[in-house]
Amino acid sequence: MSTIKVDAIQTRAGNVPKASDLGLNISGNIIQFQHVNFANNVSVSSNTFTDITGGTLTITPQFASSKIYVIIDCAVYVSASSSTYAFCGSKIIRGSSTEVSALNMIDGTGVYTYGFAGPSSIGQFDARHHYTAVDSPNTTSATTYKIQAARYAVGTVTFNNGGGTSNIIAMEIAQ
Repeated sequence: MSTIKVDAIQTRAGNVPKASDLGLNISGNIIQFQHVNFANNVSVSSNTFTDITGGTLTITPQFASSKIYVIIDCAVYVSASSSTYAFCGSKIIRGSSTEVSALNMIDGTGVYTYGFAGPSSIGQFDARHHYTAVDSPNTTSATTYKIQAARYAVGTVTFNNGGGTSNIIAMEIAQ
């Protein structure tokens, strides 16, 4: 088997090739992959959506036309000590306030993506919360995505309770 080793690749004009020169911008190709695994134990007992510490990543798209595929996979623990239900919601935010996640479910009290209902003796719900979003940021500037969570009515949602870990992943997909 042969091995080719080089310090740099340049076009004949002396320019460093762009992703498009290498055929990386073919529709559907994954241009880049970013991943953050975090273990911060974060509890939210407010009905105001709050940033989840550690649940943030930055990706710099190579093409303004690219889609960004964002995945969250979180260890969540929902608890309520004296109620028959506790529901919480999570969402994916681009920048400081643009929601790009799928729509949450909603009832008369508020939005939610997970929770439990039953006898007050249940008291807790543990799960892997996993969902995805596709965004079109239309930029080649650094773009930040983060996880926010809130609870409504009663209870608390805790990310990474008892030593769990969670993930946020972003992939740039050529269009």
